[in-house]
Amino acid sequence: MITREQHREWEQNFVARFGRKFTLSIVVIAVGFVVHMIGMLTIVEVTQVERAREITQVVLAFREVIIAAIFCFAGADALITWKTGTHDPHKAGPGPNKPPPSRQSGTVPNVEGE
Repeated sequence: MITREQHREWEQNFVARFGRKFTLSIVVIAVGFVVHMIGMLTIVEVTQVERAREITQVVLAFREVIIAAIFCFAGADALITWKTGTHDPHKAGPGPNKPPPSRQSGTVPNVEGE
């Protein structure tokens, strides 16, 4: 049996290893999956057509909320990245705000005498 402290340590290691964005997306996917499975099982068990339609609408509304949450998170993240790159170019990630790093052309000079 896993204790609460072991589980908390696992969560912190997961976030530290994969990052907050990936962890958030995994949690959203898991919650969406669970809600849709519960909704589908409920629809199968309900004998009244109107009741099944109501449950379907609730599940679809939950899906729309998840999509909106992902859209808002991605937009906020893009805005923060853009602002950070505009005001502090050293912190900018890849993209139009940060020039590519300088590199050598890859040609080898012709060395005489060897």
